Amino acid sequence: MAVSNLDEIDQDIELWRYMDFSKFCDLIVNEKIYLSPLKKFEDIYEGHFSKVSKLKQQQFVQTIANWLNYESSEVDEEEYEATAKLVYFAYANCWHSNKFESAAMWKLYAQTNEAIAIKTTVGSLMEATVPLDSMRGEGLFCVKKIDYVDYDDVTTFPDNYNFLQPIAPLFTKRLSFEHEREIRLSFIRVNHLFPSCHPSNKSKFENLSKVELEEISKVGIHVNVDLKRLIEKVYVAPDAPYWFYEMTKAFLKKMGLEHIECVKSSLYEIK
Repeated sequence: MAVSNLDEIDQDIELWRYMDFSKFCDLIVNEKIYLSPLKKFEDIYEGHFSKVSKLKQQQFVQTIANWLNYESSEVDEEEYEATAKLVYFAYANCWHSNKFESAAMWKLYAQTNEAIAIKTTVGSLMEATVPLDSMRGEGLFCVKKIDYVDYDDVTTFPDNYNFLQPIAPLFTKRLSFEHEREIRLSFIRVNHLFPSCHPSNKSKFENLSKVELEEISKVGIHVNVDLKRLIEKVYVAPDAPYWFYEMTKAFLKKMGLEHIECVKSSLYEIK
């Protein structure tokens, strides 16, 4: 099962992930990336179906109805409900897109000075990720850029924004988060809500209550990764003590990853 590049993102784009040392150890020791449930993200607007999206869908349906000489037509409310439920079946591992280190990202995602940033590229992330075969029939594994918009202003949506795509809200955030410059590695169990077979074969998840949906989205998923392909360079936090930097290098060597360059960030050093 390959990782799809939905936006045809340049595979040479540089990506960063900032984390505390415990999460770094989890990645290195278990050789797995953790994809968190979107419903557990701090932003309550994750997966939100905006008024603009709903209006655009209705306009499209009405245009088709006019072309077919129907008097009027509306989007089935059940379709809106199914799209809104997708967030309960979506998981993501988030990366910051930037050519340089970000002081803001260190502060936001490194809870202590004993923190790490790993650097890679879109192409390396895709090549290194090894989804389980069992995921094949469940949905979509992909990388995609986040679109930052004002949910109430259609002019802030990109010209190529696909309002008809059910997964679009899962990759849309408010302009307040634009500083994150996020690219997501995501797994979406779309087949649970939108079966690929005949439309009459409704999804068994359609009638789940909110409590049941919350239960489904409690835990994320771990996906195997090839660390030698994934990690281009390891950065130790700029304000980390020197012993922590030396320990990080020793840890990588102990894990057979001494070939990966490990440097202490010079973000606050005057050169």
